[in-house]
Amino acid sequence: MITKKNLTILLIGIVLISAIITILVIKPASPGLKKTGTSSLYKEPVFTVKTFHQDSSWGYKIRVDTTLLIYQEFIPGLPGHIRFTSEKDALKCGELVCFKLRHRKNPSISVKELDSLQIDYPQIK
Repeated sequence: MITKKNLTILLIGIVLISAIITILVIKPASPGLKKTGTSSLYKEPVFTVKTFHQDSSWGYKIRVDTTLLIYQEFIPGLPGHIRFTSEKDALKCGELVCFKLRHRKNPSISVKELDSLQIDYPQIK
């Protein structure tokens, strides 16, 4: 025979089990973590670009999280050792490389891309 007390205990148990299942199923992932298919959770890498001044020229550094990935003191895509003449140019080029890395593209830079960014460099003969 089911008493009122037994029925109350049964209902409380059902509500608690439902709440636990709901929390386990709906609980969002921790901030900064992303679920990828059936694999485990991982943290997206953070790419940063910073310029630096060296002698009378500029360059850029790209880090992935805290690891230095690229130290670029010369304009990429040009033969020889031609340096950036302005911080703005170094930053624009570094941001393009950073964009390519974030999107898992080849980070090399072409002369056409330098021209589209309006990077100042001497004409190559």
